[in-house]
Amino acid sequence: MTRPFEIVWSQAALDDWRRMAPDAQVAVARAVERFPGDGFVIATGPTEYLLLVGRYAVVVLVAGDVAHVDAIRRA
Repeated sequence: MTRPFEIVWSQAALDDWRRMAPDAQVAVARAVERFPGDGFVIATGPTEYLLLVGRYAVVVLVAGDVAHVDAIRRA
């Protein structure tokens, strides 16, 4: 099965991810790989979404078939 989106991480999002605890890193990475299928997703704009993973909110910007992980912040 193919994923609905190609996933691209910004440098800022990777930096945010690296600062997280290892168990949170795994949870966020899994949720992003399954986006939008798993987790709680909130549309915050026409192409912007918040993917809520535990106590983190992952900012995802969608352009065509590419999901850009823009940032990760505490929810």
